[in-house]
Amino acid sequence: MTLTLIDEKQEGYICDMVIGDKIQSILNYIYVFLFVTYTFFSILIMFSAFNIQSPEMVVLYKFVKIIIICSLVLIVLFRPYKIQTMFLMMVVLSIALYGYYINSQERMLIFLLFAFASKNINPRKVLRLDFFVRVLSFVMVIFLYALGVLQKVYFFRPTGEWRDSLGFAHPNYGGIVLLTIVIEWVLLRNKKINLFESLSILGISYVFYKFFLDRTDWILTILLVLLVIVSNSNLIYKSMNHLISTILPLVGWALSILSLIVLFFVTPGSRLYLELNAVLSSRLDIFQFYYKLSGLKILPQNITTYFKDSTFAGMDNSAIYIALFDGMILLFVFCIVEQFIGKNLKNYAINVKLAFLILMLTGLTEALMIYPFINMFVVYYGQYESKVMTNNLLPTGDRKI
Repeated sequence: MTLTLIDEKQEGYICDMVIGDKIQSILNYIYVFLFVTYTFFSILIMFSAFNIQSPEMVVLYKFVKIIIICSLVLIVLFRPYKIQTMFLMMVVLSIALYGYYINSQERMLIFLLFAFASKNINPRKVLRLDFFVRVLSFVMVIFLYALGVLQKVYFFRPTGEWRDSLGFAHPNYGGIVLLTIVIEWVLLRNKKINLFESLSILGISYVFYKFFLDRTDWILTILLVLLVIVSNSNLIYKSMNHLISTILPLVGWALSILSLIVLFFVTPGSRLYLELNAVLSSRLDIFQFYYKLSGLKILPQNITTYFKDSTFAGMDNSAIYIALFDGMILLFVFCIVEQFIGKNLKNYAINVKLAFLILMLTGLTEALMIYPFINMFVVYYGQYESKVMTNNLLPTGDRKI
């Protein structure tokens, strides 16, 4: 039996470490609470008809957002980042806060705050609770709609189709929330998703698609299910896993560059432009309208002043939205954050990688992807320095979440 002596200096250091770990643990619980609260109120109020018919609920949502933003700032400040890293984060957050001040759009600010505050967070613990809250809020919106609390909102397409929002402020909102439910279900699974589950996902999604008629999210749901089914094959798994692991860190950059290339170099009126514009429901016309009016800036700009603070409608591409609205610096930062997330997912199960890939693809036709309650992968940002990454290696080389 050996006796280890610890002097007062070492004892004080160990004590400080224990206290520091306890503080970080408390911050983690607060982070989880803030994340699921943000998801709940965003879906229930901002994405529902409450955002149209109830000013009181809108005020409540704004109050909740302010509390969440202030709390996340404090969490970031107490995270054990290096001084240089913390300084860079404060510069970036200052730019995002400036953007929030001049254009009242918090999506980039709150995206970055949830990312920077996620250090040492266990994503699985966050997303398991978030999945429950996400499903609950989705069902609540439809239930309140059925009771007549939420007003009916219909949208008419030139093709003669009527789109029912089922209580959401726009059918696309219901469609993308349903897609995120599917994505979270896929990434939370630690084992292969069988054929019954796959068919169930497609069946439920199709029922809601008949109301929302949200083509993009329905197509991405089908694509995700097909990729998951294909990945179950032992013959394809290794090569597919390697390929996806390689491209994930580059997806954000590639999609952003592709979007800007279309904006800059696809000439309005050309055959390619007309074909893309037809496929994308006239989105290219909307992109060109805002781009010619405001141009690109380094820092955020208040574009809505050109339209008497009207809704910034139709900017359905995440990269173009950030470039025009938040500036090129924050677009660069956004791509870096997504690159880190992609790197962090390299050793996770293939289900997680496929879910991230599909979510990133939504950014081509949805600026909503910037919101953390849509882009739930923001909780993976802090994992590159997390102790969680040293545990739970699977025999296949995949990592549990």
